[in-house]
Amino acid sequence: MEIQLYYGQSGLQKLKPYWLALESIAQNPNHSHSFIWWQVYLDELAINPDEICFIYIYENYEPVAICPLRKQVITRLGLIKSTVLNSIHDPNFLFPDIMVKEEYQYPGFLQEISRLLAQSMKWDLLVFGGVMGVLENSHLVSCLSQLPNARLFKEDEIGCFFVLMDDFESLQQRLSSKNRANLRRTTKKVYAYEDCLHQTITDKSEIGLALETFMEVEAAGWKGVTGKGTAIQSNPNLECFYEKLTDAYSAKEQCHVNLLSVEGKVIAAQFAFKLGDTVFMNKIGFNPDYNLLNPGNVLMGKQFERYCQDEQITKVNLMSSAGHLKKWAPELESSYRIYYCNNSIIGIGIASFFRLKPLFRRLKQCIRKIKYKK
Repeated sequence: MEIQLYYGQSGLQKLKPYWLALESIAQNPNHSHSFIWWQVYLDELAINPDEICFIYIYENYEPVAICPLRKQVITRLGLIKSTVLNSIHDPNFLFPDIMVKEEYQYPGFLQEISRLLAQSMKWDLLVFGGVMGVLENSHLVSCLSQLPNARLFKEDEIGCFFVLMDDFESLQQRLSSKNRANLRRTTKKVYAYEDCLHQTITDKSEIGLALETFMEVEAAGWKGVTGKGTAIQSNPNLECFYEKLTDAYSAKEQCHVNLLSVEGKVIAAQFAFKLGDTVFMNKIGFNPDYNLLNPGNVLMGKQFERYCQDEQITKVNLMSSAGHLKKWAPELESSYRIYYCNNSIIGIGIASFFRLKPLFRRLKQCIRKIKYKK
């Protein structure tokens, strides 16, 4: 196997044919495997995009893996400098992962990557934060299990999770009796309006206007300027990001803008996208004037019902652990932070620290007990 390093948007464009070849056969794809997502992210949201390195591994001129990382030099104790390669993990990259051809997803492949990396750059530590909790679905985890220099730490008990889709009646049984009753009651109220309309818009000619409507609805609630200010329209770069993403994904009807309307007004709106057999419910908003109808929850219910009827969709990723989503009783996951130490002097030192850390913790507890007895 051989390795090449590419940086920033220009490097990504050079990788495009190889990336798309791997993406087309990726198992359990998410947005960190998506060329489109990366392209738009580098254009609009990435901080210092030219510092992002795409590690390309190939064999016999065929693509094997692509691993996006950001290089960072950290000074420890004011003296020791270590070179750390971090995965891209922020609110727009909730599931950082590497992309690896399925036959190369064996325990120890990360060791191959590290060996090849050592030929191209100096580094001490690889850090992958926020790795999604269904570990068998992660290309990354399948490649590092059983490695002595790898350490995995749980970050969050409940991370982003999946809802497996059988049929809508089965899914409703996951809800508590109280939540089922509330969903039936509010859905009945919404559909009591004669002009009630539920739409999933995917057509490229219509989706631009639908996206604008979604962003207006999202900004009307607590996310808007009068609330936390986290709405898409509060950030021009984020707004441009979603416009470009929608335009690119809608070419293959991978983008879904879901709308629920009564009295000629959109009372709930959702932005979602489809990769492989999974729909990712990215963002949702509702009109606060219709808060008593619980329109966001009604829209979620109608979307689950619609997706259950689609044979091309087998699961939904809620992309959040927010409290209002827990009522759907989804499959719980955890997010993990993964460290892999190089065989450099500093890397070996960091690996030794990880091995000794539990011993230091137990020693500290023993000292506390002794002090308490005194």
